[in-house]
Amino acid sequence: MPSLPRPARRARLGRSTFIVVAGTLAVLGLVSVALVFVRLPGAVADVNPGAGVEVPADELQMIDAAAPSCPALTPPRLAGQLMANSGFNPNATRAGGGSGVAGLTEAAWRRWSPRPGAQRSSIQDNIVALAHQMCEFVGELRPAKIAGDQWRLALAAFAVGAPPVRLAGGVPTGAAADYVAKVELYTNWYAQQRQFGGAGDPSPSAAPSPSGSPAAAKPVPDEYVNLVLAAGSVCAPVTPARIAAQLMAASGFNPNKLSSSGQEGIAQFRPQEWAQYNVRPLATPWDPHEAVPVLGRAMCDLVSQVSTARPQTDTYAGALTAFEWGVTAVAQAGGVPADPDRSFIAAVNAYLPRYTADKRLNPDAPSASTSPRTWRPTSRLAGRSPSPSPTQPAPPAPGTRSAYTGIQAEDFTAQSGTQAEACSDVFGGQDMGYLAPGDWLAYNKVDFGSAGASRFLVRFASDLPAGMSGLVEVRIDAVGNPPVGSAAVGGTGGWQTWITIPANLTKVTGVHSVYLTFTSSSGWEIGNINWFIFDH
Repeated sequence: MPSLPRPARRARLGRSTFIVVAGTLAVLGLVSVALVFVRLPGAVADVNPGAGVEVPADELQMIDAAAPSCPALTPPRLAGQLMANSGFNPNATRAGGGSGVAGLTEAAWRRWSPRPGAQRSSIQDNIVALAHQMCEFVGELRPAKIAGDQWRLALAAFAVGAPPVRLAGGVPTGAAADYVAKVELYTNWYAQQRQFGGAGDPSPSAAPSPSGSPAAAKPVPDEYVNLVLAAGSVCAPVTPARIAAQLMAASGFNPNKLSSSGQEGIAQFRPQEWAQYNVRPLATPWDPHEAVPVLGRAMCDLVSQVSTARPQTDTYAGALTAFEWGVTAVAQAGGVPADPDRSFIAAVNAYLPRYTADKRLNPDAPSASTSPRTWRPTSRLAGRSPSPSPTQPAPPAPGTRSAYTGIQAEDFTAQSGTQAEACSDVFGGQDMGYLAPGDWLAYNKVDFGSAGASRFLVRFASDLPAGMSGLVEVRIDAVGNPPVGSAAVGGTGGWQTWITIPANLTKVTGVHSVYLTFTSSSGWEIGNINWFIFDH
């Protein structure tokens, strides 16, 4: 069989963006100087630093939405930086090539523009881009362990770049120090204004994270209810209420949040998670209409992986930990690790009763005390059952293996044309690779029980080029029998870049031999399989 070369994993591109403000000023005076900020084209002059201008309502709303992108930012801090950069003048320019309300350079805009189709002239898009860039500076400087306020260090990096800040071990003297001082003056002024709560605190603290108390849970915004319902219908253990609680704990339903560790959007996907679970080429985690459904698929897969490999673990807590820290952390610890901060899990659990009682998410619930639906912890797929029982599959007949527990691909009875190889997937051990048309894998005495299986899930990796595809087919009792189902597969980004692919089956009952066969659109090998499983 022809075989494609196995190149290194493809590099992925970086991400998105925000905006800033612009300002201008006219200096009038003969003996006394009156300073007035107006929105005029041109460079930003230093006029009475410390006294800002009232922020227009639409820009104030965007500042409030963008500031929680990371804990180091607050609305007064973001407003103070916009004022220093442009005076909220969208036509302002800065020394060094920055322009617009946020004072971003063209290179910074290209990197941090918040979404496909974002407009360079859009004040709102620029504000979001600036917030994301500042959070990126915070994350970039943290490993250097420089003493001092992270926000001030990020401001210095905005002015002169991160390398001079690392080299100086703090805010460098000169232009960086002058810029930081200017922004701080404006920030202190905005913190005292009614628009920003009138706190009068000259050193506003970082925006608080969700407290995790039930009273702190916000209602699911109306525009997200259907998305949460869809994400909570993928599998039984991941309910709409759990999706809502996770979104609240992760971002407070803020689609613009960028954490200092690089988690993005309303669901706070890590970039590698998004690459694994997103299947739409142009989708981004910044779009809630894309991110929330992907969260449902991701959590179902993580629950399944944890439950199969670590059946004694609190599987949902393990899945939340895996989402935050990676499945490897759960695998190495044999459950929920002791070291990672468990406040995220605690917050999700604290918010859950509020969303369980939400009739929009659980219309059949008689009260807030309704428990989440039960599920089969031995099944990776764990599809939603139309009735509450049975909650566990019947044990397999003696001498057989259950179709509803994960079957490792290398545990075959017989095979033709395939090869075992080392597998980097979590809990992987080995996978079966070099799968091409005409090859097959056989697994004898698989017990589907009397209820039968109508779904199939396969863990798959491939470096097929774009435009090439294939099928993993399921056949019963003989390699020449017609397929009872097939999973469509394609390139995942690498021979060890693993995703979980579901497929429907014609219902199978009883004890049978299972054959996996393979087709390809081009005749090339299609990829590797780590494990597969069936479900009702």
